[in-house]
Amino acid sequence: MSEPVFGVPYRHGPAASITNKMLTNKNVFLLAAAGLFTVFPDASGVSYNAVPLPTAVLLGHTATLHCSFHDLSPDDAVSWVRSSPARAITIGRRVDPKYPRYQVVGDVQKGEFNLRIQDVSLEDRGAYTCSIFGLEPKEAMLTVYLFLNPLH
Repeated sequence: MSEPVFGVPYRHGPAASITNKMLTNKNVFLLAAAGLFTVFPDASGVSYNAVPLPTAVLLGHTATLHCSFHDLSPDDAVSWVRSSPARAITIGRRVDPKYPRYQVVGDVQKGEFNLRIQDVSLEDRGAYTCSIFGLEPKEAMLTVYLFLNPLH
């Protein structure tokens, strides 16, 4: 049997068996990182200052997706998630090592958690989501263009 989520005991009875099997600590983390499940019901005053917007960049250049918040507390965890495939890229300022060209930039004191992607490749195109527990995740599409010089 799986361990209870965050120390909360499971429900009992036949109707709860599916829920109990699905709500393990690992599954809740994965769902929260993907923006599909909110662990904390309220962000207590936190709001977006800047949301990520659709961004276009030339192949090989640097792209920055902006995301910032008002009234962040030290306990708030901002994350960037790649939508397809669904994968957490960052939590706070920490970047998954599988993304060596990615970094979180901006002034922490101003609540800035901008995602910078250097040497953009075609594989970087797609949807990216910036979120914090308790707020609606905000998504932006990154489009990568290939520059062709017809004169050469």
